Amino acid sequence: MKTSIYADRELWEKFKLKAARRGIEVSQALEELIKDELLKRCLTKFLRE
Repeated sequence: MKTSIYADRELWEKFKLKAARRGIEVSQALEELIKDELLKRCLTKFLRE
C-alpha cells in the first residue's frame, strides 16, 4: 500500500539517515515501527487483563 504522511523535516532526515545506517529502506523501518507499536499495545492490553 502506498500512503503519504507529514513529518517535521529535521526529524524525517534523521529517520532516513538511521534507516540508511541500518541498511534498510525507510518503508521497511516504518513498517517495523508500526509492528512494534501494535505488539506493545497488545502486550500491554494482555498484561492488564
